Amino acid sequence: MNSNFTETLRQTPFIRLIIPLIIGILVKLNIQFQIPIFALSVIIFFFLFLLIIFSGFKKLHTNYKIRWAFGMFFNLVLFSIGLLLVDLNFSKVSKGTINQTDGYLLASVIEKPELKEKSIKATLEIKAIGDKDQWIETNGKVLIFFQKDSASENIDVGDNILFKPEISEKRITGNPSEFNFEKYLTYHLISDQTYLKSANWKKINEKETGLKLYAYEIRDKFLNIFKKYGISGNEYSVLSALTVGYTSELDSKIKHSYSSSGATHILSVSGLHVGIIFIVFNYLLKFMEKIKYGKLIKAIFLILFLWFYALLTGLSPSVLRSAAMLSFVIVGQSLNRQANIYNSITASAFILIIINPFIITDLGFQLSYLALISIIYFQPLIYNWIYIKNKWLDKIWVLVSVSIAAQIVSTPISLFYFHQFPNYFLLTNILVVPMSTIIIYLALTLLAFSSLDVVANYIGIALKYSVRILNNTITSIEGLPHSVSENIYISGFQMFLIYLFIIVFTSYFILKRNSMLRLSLITIILFLISTFYNDFNALKQRKLIVYNIPGNTAINFIDGKDNILISNLSKNANSSTLLFTTKNNWLELGLQKEKIVDVNSLNHNSLFTNNLTVDNKNLLLKDRYLGFYNHRFLIINKDFQLKKYTKKIKVDYILITSNNKIKVSDLVKYYDVKTLIIDSSNSPRNIEKWKAECAKFNIAYNVVAENGAFITNL
Repeated sequence: MNSNFTETLRQTPFIRLIIPLIIGILVKLNIQFQIPIFALSVIIFFFLFLLIIFSGFKKLHTNYKIRWAFGMFFNLVLFSIGLLLVDLNFSKVSKGTINQTDGYLLASVIEKPELKEKSIKATLEIKAIGDKDQWIETNGKVLIFFQKDSASENIDVGDNILFKPEISEKRITGNPSEFNFEKYLTYHLISDQTYLKSANWKKINEKETGLKLYAYEIRDKFLNIFKKYGISGNEYSVLSALTVGYTSELDSKIKHSYSSSGATHILSVSGLHVGIIFIVFNYLLKFMEKIKYGKLIKAIFLILFLWFYALLTGLSPSVLRSAAMLSFVIVGQSLNRQANIYNSITASAFILIIINPFIITDLGFQLSYLALISIIYFQPLIYNWIYIKNKWLDKIWVLVSVSIAAQIVSTPISLFYFHQFPNYFLLTNILVVPMSTIIIYLALTLLAFSSLDVVANYIGIALKYSVRILNNTITSIEGLPHSVSENIYISGFQMFLIYLFIIVFTSYFILKRNSMLRLSLITIILFLISTFYNDFNALKQRKLIVYNIPGNTAINFIDGKDNILISNLSKNANSSTLLFTTKNNWLELGLQKEKIVDVNSLNHNSLFTNNLTVDNKNLLLKDRYLGFYNHRFLIINKDFQLKKYTKKIKVDYILITSNNKIKVSDLVKYYDVKTLIIDSSNSPRNIEKWKAECAKFNIAYNVVAENGAFITNL
């Protein structure tokens, strides 16, 4: 087994290449340090020089005692390249910063605009800045939200837009554990974002051209064929996503249903879809293998088909990696070489990372590679557990074994990001994978016969009802009792321990070493210890968090696992806004179900009700005054009226919300306050007024909208 394992490592050189490269990228992304690009380039050339010298002297690289130096220099080169790649891509973002200009910007739409409820979302590539009667060429991507009207609804890929920029600065909310949208934009090389009113932009007649735009035009023709033959509504939106990756028209209910049932991968064009396309064309071109050089010609056609399909889907990351992986496999097969599948997969990942190092932060990239490697390794082992004679039952068992294999490695990272697990994932994949395969075959058939209305009409009807059955199946699975386990939290360290357990426990069966079994038991013990440690810390915590939600109030008192939120948001009416901001933090802190109190109901008339709602002996609530352990708070909401006291009342924190017209000069007459907190529900005009007054009376203050969420341990 040891010799086989060593041989496997020898056949997978790209695994040894990719590890130091990824480590270099991760170090640069997570540790703040600056090395000039020129200096980093010099370092890389220095290590390469040492490698050349080392390789040139036979006595050096054949001497066992110092052979480790060759590996060290080689890994240092790749590690440094990882650092350099991140810096080079960050420089693209910084060069694209355009919020300094007072002139006009010329930009082209580079991705299909997305229809939102009140706006049109589009990504634009900046081409030039108009400054003092001249145009200066520049670059950089910006995210634009156009005011929704007839003009913006007609924006398409390739359109050139002239606009007056009001680029908004990247806003860091500071909300704990909230999705970092600004970092997301940076990793997608988008430097700025803004909202454009109808009067602040116009489309000019010139239109961009290029292969990608041509592919988009073909994709639109395909989508129009679906519409032509009566496919609309949810059937159209799911079919568009399933076949060419067009997801803009998917509504939230459909997305939630597919997510809860464990079928999200169906809605994003990925390895499954590219694999189906590959199987179809591989079968159609099989006749080429009989002619001279047929295998090579067939390989060229297959690769061209795959990459044309990738273009049709907008070169999405999921399709890029799938097309890249299959291309390596096809090349290996055409050269009559038994290419190691793990090496081919790693080689495709290596090239994609070199092109864009930020791709390793993409969840789809992580999941697809983990799931694919897991399927390749574990599926044959799982399949061989049970021998089934019946042909059709055996096919079902194949699907089950593939689903189990995929879940083994993808589950930990899914729990880490999504905090949920689809309990019926086996049932979903047994039903959905064959159905989605049939739908893709029908869609290809419809496209092939689209010029023959008599035939295409019947295919269109079959396709429409097939997608409808798929949607109904997904909805039915979601509606089953306990279809999804939610609010599952694991930390990054715990996710690492789970993966370590999978690797070590698998190694035990490969290497047959008892030390691996002992190590796997140690990882389980460490996981349990970390769980107990997190629970113990959760019981001791006492926090005040004032979240930064523009136009809203959200004041969080945390007492152990007890969770009290005073807000104008409700979980029913504003669930998306509230949960987007708070859910990850609540799960990380191990909190119980939240108790929400309406900030505008804090008055003496609702005292008794609030006490019942809050249900926490350490949080006393009377009128707008709160006592939490040894700290005293006053919340000023929209109905607050200042009362005159003969003696100043000591208050640790005064929280101003809802644009109350209170003056700081009046507050200091009757309150002895340590810190004034101004939350994000207040207007910029009022905030500036209060800031000036606080400076005048020498009162400590914190503006949540400017400084980010206010967080303190009490």
